Amino acid sequence: MINFMLPGLYENFICNKFFTEIYFSHPEFFYDNVKIYAVYGNFQFSTWDGGRIFREYTHASVEKIQEIVNFFNEKNIAIRLIFTNKLLKEEHCFDKFNNIVLSICENDLNEVVINSSVLEKYIRKNYPKYKFISSTTKCILNQEELKKEINNNNYHMICLDYNLNHDIKLLNSLT
Repeated sequence: MINFMLPGLYENFICNKFFTEIYFSHPEFFYDNVKIYAVYGNFQFSTWDGGRIFREYTHASVEKIQEIVNFFNEKNIAIRLIFTNKLLKEEHCFDKFNNIVLSICENDLNEVVINSSVLEKYIRKNYPKYKFISSTTKCILNQEELKKEINNNNYHMICLDYNLNHDIKLLNSLT
């Protein structure tokens, strides 16, 4: 099975919704072994975000967030929230907007991509239903540190630093 992740959770919602509706209404347009697994991104003005730039600056309402989450989750498509701000401190964990987003999205299907150990600890404690993904933005290049991260078993997935993509020996050594 080939799992696709669609970018632009919020800013590309109309396009992703259209594409998803075609995927489900006309499966003959797609290969049999293809699945829309997740839609990733964030809602604008998230202090936990990794610093993406959006074409338009509109703050998502609670109703819009709920609409987006419901649309994809009802089709068994995960919401993958990207929380990769490396500068977060403990006080940032109590950001009202981000906590509202987490509470709306929290279920066994949805995921968070995480960089900050402080934020990870907070989310694991307060929103335990999420699957956690170790972010490529951690920039783990050391082989021993990488194996430690993989063997940690606290992550649904580990995203490797893109600089390791050509290290076939290392990639083959990973389980």
